[in-house]
Amino acid sequence: MRLLGDHKYGLILCESRLPFQTLDQGLDVLVVTRNIDSFVSTYNYNLNGQFFVEKDSKNKQLNILTVEHIANSIRTHGMGIMNTTINFA
Repeated sequence: MRLLGDHKYGLILCESRLPFQTLDQGLDVLVVTRNIDSFVSTYNYNLNGQFFVEKDSKNKQLNILTVEHIANSIRTHGMGIMNTTINFA
């Protein structure tokens, strides 16, 4: 897409350095709800992309939490995860 923007519209965009694919299933919602105070202090919400992204990481990759991650957690743990989430909140 960056090359298309450069070729068609003459846009000069910086290198995004974001991975082109996900590396794993991501964060588990149970882990997030159990450590909600840590999650709130270390993640930001991207309003345009509708996902949570890690503020700063010592690793090469940043962790994100998307709707797909939440759906995977519900599939893995069942609907009981909603009750657990409400109880932790």
